[in-house]
Amino acid sequence: MNLFNSVSSLESLKREDGRGMLEYTFPAEITGLIEQNWRKMGNPYLRLVNCKRWIAGNVVDGVIACVRNSLLDFMLKIDSEFGNITEIEELKTKRKEIATIMNQTIINTTGDGIIVNTGEKAKINANINITKGSKDELSNRLRESGVKEEDIAELVEIIDDEEPNFVNNTFGQKVNTWTQKMLGKALDGSWNIGIGAAGSLVAEVVKAYYGM
Repeated sequence: MNLFNSVSSLESLKREDGRGMLEYTFPAEITGLIEQNWRKMGNPYLRLVNCKRWIAGNVVDGVIACVRNSLLDFMLKIDSEFGNITEIEELKTKRKEIATIMNQTIINTTGDGIIVNTGEKAKINANINITKGSKDELSNRLRESGVKEEDIAELVEIIDDEEPNFVNNTFGQKVNTWTQKMLGKALDGSWNIGIGAAGSLVAEVVKAYYGM
């Protein structure tokens, strides 16, 4: 489960929750997707009201401990590099060096196209660079994002079987079916990625392949 709360909110949440379990309610569009898939599996009259995911409350303890350890490593590294700096203005002159240290200690990401965004209400855009029609680059980009080989092979096999709709900016039925399957894997945890990130990644990678 992705936790987007601040550390103070997580600490408060842990104190207030006496059941030892935390729950997350899926958005309506995800609930609708699950309902649609279940209906296709043989229950056309199914009505899914809501869906929730539960995790043990001690997961929050682990998150908070991880944040504290990372911040401690960050501050120790700052101290070893620059000494006892107490003035904010002096720290501002070393933004590039501090950003590098932050990437090494707090923000641990790998792979091309990985984006980290900080700051309130900040916006980010990712450019996924894939040569139009290059199945090797398509496969590599999905592989870097944790997609399993059998799922990559399935997409590579079907992606040229149908033409996308460039006017409406939509994919063909086979690619849409594959996309829904990947969103389902993001939901059940078999693809270790957030549901929002999964949808954006798949859409942008396929669009780049088609040159849309």
